[in-house]
Amino acid sequence: MGNRFETPAKILDAALGCIAARGPAKMSLRDVSAAAEVSRGTLYRYFKTKGELLTAISEHVRRGVSAALDEAVAEQPVTSERLRATADAIMHYGDGHPEVSRVIEAEPAFALQFIRDIFPTFVAQVTELLEPVLDELDIVQEGKVRREVLAELLLRATSSLYLIPSPNPDEMADAVVALWASVAEPAKVGGPAPEDVA
Repeated sequence: MGNRFETPAKILDAALGCIAARGPAKMSLRDVSAAAEVSRGTLYRYFKTKGELLTAISEHVRRGVSAALDEAVAEQPVTSERLRATADAIMHYGDGHPEVSRVIEAEPAFALQFIRDIFPTFVAQVTELLEPVLDELDIVQEGKVRREVLAELLLRATSSLYLIPSPNPDEMADAVVALWASVAEPAKVGGPAPEDVA
């Protein structure tokens, strides 16, 4: 039973490596079968065309990132720490999946189109995961900013590091969390609000 699920994943990971090495236009199914060390018959059993394979690659990466986000939040029961857990999950996904990082570096146009395609889905997911945090913010309660917009800002800030890498991603994560805290607790940024003088 394990091979039934492991083989497609093995093929998709190999295909990511081929895209990084040759680009999506030059990648062939022959390249992928060789990289995955499977016969072409096995490859065609799962993916009959190159277009079908490319679509499956996008879904493969989307599921991986989505699962990483869910897992990060599930492991962080403290509501106030969900933001950092979410930011870390996005920014460090490439650490455990170097084939994804290689594709982004080698084929930024392909990666950018992928990000555009999946972005609305992840905005919805991050909004749901951070709902308890977002709903506590005054700017959300007062209707000044929708929680979906705040979730989108977080995603834009963190995902941009894949296209424009930072020499210190952890410092960037700290900055994102600090900025969020300043929005969540405005009174603490500039000190206590002055009292009215009679």
